Amino acid sequence: MAFDLLLSNACVATMDGARPFGRVRDGAVGVTKGKVAWIGRAADVPGGGAGKTWNIGGKVRTPDLADPHTHIVRRGGAGRFRRATAREETDAGADG
Repeated sequence: MAFDLLLSNACVATMDGARPFGRVRDGAVGVTKGKVAWIGRAADVPGGGAGKTWNIGGKVRTPDLADPHTHIVRRGGAGRFRRATAREETDAGADG
């Protein structure tokens, strides 16, 4: 299996398994077409090579974290909602 990008020398948090966070200290991550295609021990990287290899120096790589929440402010009458601007959120916080 060939990857577009291989992140090597990584401490990978797979969030799977018996170890805390599913940590793999000698890990690697294979990326194809912008998506994670493989995660595991560096010694187990499938053959086929990679277009680019980045040595990330033992840094921790975790699954992407998303914060999908939004703040909704009711303005303009019953049933009309829209997303609040940062200024409105700041002003609302100042008002108590």
